[in-house]
Amino acid sequence: MKKFFAFLAAGLFLTACSDDVAAPQVGQEQEVTLSFQLPEAIASRAANGGTNSALGGASNCSGEVTFTAALYYNGKEVWRDDATAAIPNANASVTFKPTLVLGENYELVAYAQMDGVITDLTKQVEANAINDETVDAYYVSTTIKAEATMSATLKRATGKLRIIAEDFAAAEKQLGKTIEKVAVTYKQAQPTEFNPTTGNWATEASEVTFSEVVTDYTSEGDAKTLLVDYIPATATGEIINIDKVVVTFSDGTTFEKSLATLDVPVKRNYLTTLTGNFFLGEMDLKIEIDDAFDGEEEINYELAAAFANGGVYTLEEDVNIDETLILAEGKSLVLNLNGKKLTVNNESVELEKGDAIIAYGNLVINGEGGSVTGNTRAVWARGHNSKVTINGGTYVGATKDATEVIYASGNGVIDINAGTFEAKTLDNVSFASPQYAALNIHGNGKDGCDINVYGGTFVNFDPANNVSENPTAGFHNGNFVAEGYKSVQDGNNYVVVKEGTVSAATDEEFADALFQDAKEINVLLTSDVTVDVTAWQNKAMGGASTEAITIDGNGKTITFNQTNSDWNNIATSNGAKLVIKNANITNSGYNNGPWNRHDLNFACDVELVNVVSDKAIALKAGGTLTNVTIKDANTSDTYALWIQPNGQTVTLDGCVIDMIAATDGRGIKIDEQYVGAPAKVTLNVANTIFKTEEKSAILVKSVAGADINLSNIDITEVAADNVNAVWCDEASAAYINLINVVGGTMKLEGE
Repeated sequence: MKKFFAFLAAGLFLTACSDDVAAPQVGQEQEVTLSFQLPEAIASRAANGGTNSALGGASNCSGEVTFTAALYYNGKEVWRDDATAAIPNANASVTFKPTLVLGENYELVAYAQMDGVITDLTKQVEANAINDETVDAYYVSTTIKAEATMSATLKRATGKLRIIAEDFAAAEKQLGKTIEKVAVTYKQAQPTEFNPTTGNWATEASEVTFSEVVTDYTSEGDAKTLLVDYIPATATGEIINIDKVVVTFSDGTTFEKSLATLDVPVKRNYLTTLTGNFFLGEMDLKIEIDDAFDGEEEINYELAAAFANGGVYTLEEDVNIDETLILAEGKSLVLNLNGKKLTVNNESVELEKGDAIIAYGNLVINGEGGSVTGNTRAVWARGHNSKVTINGGTYVGATKDATEVIYASGNGVIDINAGTFEAKTLDNVSFASPQYAALNIHGNGKDGCDINVYGGTFVNFDPANNVSENPTAGFHNGNFVAEGYKSVQDGNNYVVVKEGTVSAATDEEFADALFQDAKEINVLLTSDVTVDVTAWQNKAMGGASTEAITIDGNGKTITFNQTNSDWNNIATSNGAKLVIKNANITNSGYNNGPWNRHDLNFACDVELVNVVSDKAIALKAGGTLTNVTIKDANTSDTYALWIQPNGQTVTLDGCVIDMIAATDGRGIKIDEQYVGAPAKVTLNVANTIFKTEEKSAILVKSVAGADINLSNIDITEVAADNVNAVWCDEASAAYINLINVVGGTMKLEGE
């Protein structure tokens, strides 16, 4: 495969300067020590047969790595030199002695090749052959401040792809033929030039490569390495497509194996190894990703591919990576954090710096329960008509330099509906200084960028009145809060809510807000509160005209206090929907006894978002629970969630049901107790963890049955049954055919 690896001339990759820019004064100069090294892994790769490559090992190279380095001051080259290091040595390192001005900043570019001498950073030998590891090369480009002693580590500028056929010898033996050559067809951009200061490859339009591979490349027993190639991969990773393998035998016959466009991830400075059976029977392939230099860091290539191609992606575990995630222009992506942490630790001095996410396209982040953390920004909408919508989650930017957590530039726009936003120092200290802003836009929005806030909590930052933008410089006037919304201060935090929202700091203020007759009731808590509830016929929130009640707990605790009743009923007037978010909920009544005395009984349609309950919950009507944790240590026989079958739909997403500490703690029960005419319930459960002492995750006892849809649930800590997610209660055996389970299995209790 033809590829070029070239450095641009200094005048091209550094900011152009006029000829009269002064170089450092001779009188200020001093000889310094400048050391470069390759990672230690280079020694094991090339020493004493440490590689099984026919090309690239010490026996096939000159036995040296050649380093070439140059320094620039204000765009002018002021020093250049080259040196060699033996393979192997302790660090594969070299030392130079340039004369520099201490304290001045210089642009440093250094390059190293496995074999051969580089005479000019603008040229490199054209590599035409596949399976030639002598073209492996390393680089670094950075700004350094001249000191008496300086050092830098070089890294590979390409991704390395290796394909191994484990059934090579077996195929020859079974067929009675000798394999003479193999051809692999795959797609990748054709590289023409690499700019080390930006880390970008220039590529040709052609994307189809057909590579013929001789079979004497390696000798690995029954296996053979079919292919080693250096791919012009990005720092964040990308996908190449392998289409087929064509085998030519010694008798001239051929065999073709289609791989149905196999997607293989590659990433700069990483080795991707594709291993398996290519010739015999069904393919059995595995992909291994190794960081050749930095240890065992795990790279989430599926996540990188989602940002490259768009679509919908859900985090299944915490992700900690060292490269910025970039959503390509024209792509649309829905990113579900799913309660997980996305952290980008990138100390690069390149343009993206330590930003976690940069969007050139359209990005929606559904973040409740999860977080995004960057060394500088968490999210940046960077022009190109980009649009970012943030629905919940925690967003943190941390840096030693002035920064913002959420940033828009060009004509990029960001809408914030919910979430928590905080700028911190590298020492994890929250900043109140103006230059550490939770939100910021470029140039006061004059180029069309904007941030619109419809909700969320901002630490040490008022989104309605701030100095991240100069109030006198343009239209924005330091206010990011959308029309119809307002910012309410709560200590060091500022919470954005709808206009008309009542702030409640006392029980009396909370009750006054809840028990009024208004079409829409919105309450923001600024302190823990207690409210009296009883049988729903006697004490219901809202009035005859109320349609919706929303309580933003703002991290506070709501205690529902039942009075003179065995029922702790939370109800609304006129069928109004109740929404509780960002809160802890509990009751002050019975801590044991039957479920109707102990549970928080919602007698209305309820939506709980980002809520923690230390009591079990019962639903008489519909319910939606998102990022809800029920952790009840009650000593009575109890279910975390009790559903009375009244024909409603109940949906759980991203929840945790933890009843391990409870005596006989159990999961979800659909039970017709106290229901005169049971009707079938639809129960949807996704991305939810069950931890229980007794029974199954879900138990159904109803003559109406139930429709149960399960997706990505974890029942490994259900003590009684971690295989069958659903049981039909023994008493409802006659109605088991009315229970439909999708995404899991069911059995009859007792069998």
